[in-house]
Amino acid sequence: MLILSILAISLGGCNSKKLNTEPVSEGTAHTGAMKNNVKDQSKEVTVTDTFTIELESLFPSKNFNECMGIVLNQQKDIIYFATNGKFIYEYNLQNKTEPKLITTIKEVTQKWNDDYGDTFLHDIELGSDGQIYAAAENCILKIDPTTGGYTTLIKDVFKGGWGAYGIDLDKDGNIFVGDHHGGIHFYLKKKNWLKKTIIAGSKTGAKKKSFGGVLVNNDVLYYLDFENSLLHSVKLERENDFPKITPSEITSLKIPVPYPEYLEVWKEDIFVKAARENTMFRVRDNQVIQKIDFACSEEVSPIVTFAFYNSHVKASDFYGVSWGPQGTMFKGRMDW
Repeated sequence: MLILSILAISLGGCNSKKLNTEPVSEGTAHTGAMKNNVKDQSKEVTVTDTFTIELESLFPSKNFNECMGIVLNQQKDIIYFATNGKFIYEYNLQNKTEPKLITTIKEVTQKWNDDYGDTFLHDIELGSDGQIYAAAENCILKIDPTTGGYTTLIKDVFKGGWGAYGIDLDKDGNIFVGDHHGGIHFYLKKKNWLKKTIIAGSKTGAKKKSFGGVLVNNDVLYYLDFENSLLHSVKLERENDFPKITPSEITSLKIPVPYPEYLEVWKEDIFVKAARENTMFRVRDNQVIQKIDFACSEEVSPIVTFAFYNSHVKASDFYGVSWGPQGTMFKGRMDW
C-alpha cells in the first residue's frame, strides 16, 4: 500500500500550481470539506519488542526501479506490484516464474493545481471485483489484471507535489484516497464517485500535513500524516451514505521514525512502513507493540511496501518491494 521522501532524495523536489475547483469527474460534485480540530493525543513511544526479517532477493538479475504499490490476490496466489510509476507486474506465488508485465500506464491528461503532476502509480489496491485500483498522482485508475486494460475512474484536483498517494476500498467498493496536501477523500461508488473530503489537509504553516497511506479495516479508518510521523484512526459512522467523522473521536499515535508512509493490515494488527529506513512498526490497540527490521546478505534499498501471504498459526511469508535504484522483490518470514 506507495515514497515521498525517497522521491525527494532521488528525483529532487516538486513544485506547485494554483487551485482548480472543477468537479472531480463528469457528473460529480464536491460535497465539502470538514474542518478538523483533533485533540493532541499523540505521544512519544518506546518500543522494547523487536524482530528481524531475513530477506532473500527473488529476482537478482532484474531491475525494477521505483517499486511502490503491491497487493496480494490471496485466492489466485498472485502478487501485483507497480514499478517506474507506469508498469504493473504479476508474480505467481505457486509456479514462481519471473514477474510478467500486465500493463503499461500512459499519461492521463489532467488539469493540475501544482506545477508538477504526472500520472504516476503510487499505490494499488485490489477490489472485491478482482480489479486493481490505483492512486496515480493526478487520477484514480481501474485496471483489469486479466487483459491489462484500464480506465480513468476519477479525475480530481489533487494537491501537493504527489497528489493521490494512498488508496483503499471499503466493502461496498467506495474509494478512500490519501491526497498529499489535500486531505482524505471519500468517493461514493453508487453516485458516480461523488466526492466528500472527510479529513481536511493543509500545506503551509505549523499545521502542515502530508497524507500518505490510507486503510479501512472493520469500519475503522487509518491514515498517515508522514510530515508529522502520526498514525490517525477513527471509527467510521455513516450519514446519507457518506462517512461521518467526529473530530474528537480521532486518535493519534506517534510513529517513532521519520516519514511513515504505508499501511498494511494482517490479522488484528496494523503495520506501518517508514520510507527512508528498512524498518516497520506493528500497531495494536493504538500502541506500537513491535519494531521490525529487515536484514539481507546484500545491500537493500529501503523496502517500500509489502504483503503477507500463506498465514500459518505462528508465521507468514513476507513479500516486500524495494525502491531502487536497483529495486526488486524480497521474500522473508514473519513470526507471530
